[in-house]
Amino acid sequence: MPNKDPEARKAYIRAWYLKNRERLLVYSAEYRQKFPEKVSEGKKRIYHNKYKNDPERKAKVSAYAKKRRIEKYDHVRAIERASYEKHRDRALAYGRATSRTVERKAREAVGVAIRKGLLARASECSCARCGEQANEYHHPSYDRDKWTDVVAVCHQCHKDIHRDLSSAST
Repeated sequence: MPNKDPEARKAYIRAWYLKNRERLLVYSAEYRQKFPEKVSEGKKRIYHNKYKNDPERKAKVSAYAKKRRIEKYDHVRAIERASYEKHRDRALAYGRATSRTVERKAREAVGVAIRKGLLARASECSCARCGEQANEYHHPSYDRDKWTDVVAVCHQCHKDIHRDLSSAST
């Protein structure tokens, strides 16, 4: 049997079916008589389609799915919380856990403000220090209520700001 070429295979199967058609019809008639419960699949399919479109059933399934999503979400949140608590001490020992988390959230808040149109993209602004085209935002404060109070600066000025801040703190 040629099985490499799909067209040749299809032609071979069709020719075999035409050659053995009578024998197959007799076999299928005998099978239907011998196993009538297996042949009634067509009726099951009709019932299934009717059952599938039942609004009451859809409401039940939807409620169950929602409940499972909430349970799964709660389960995942519990795992994340446990992982955070497990590694929190180590992260705090390096002094990075809380500050980096706050910085990340502040950056996300700026991104949301840009997408909502409350804040222009940094590339559309000029640098607050040198007047060149800005391409970054600087957060003067990471207080939660000041997450979107940012200054548009170019990369070089942003580096200078952080260098000045680090030298002032030491």
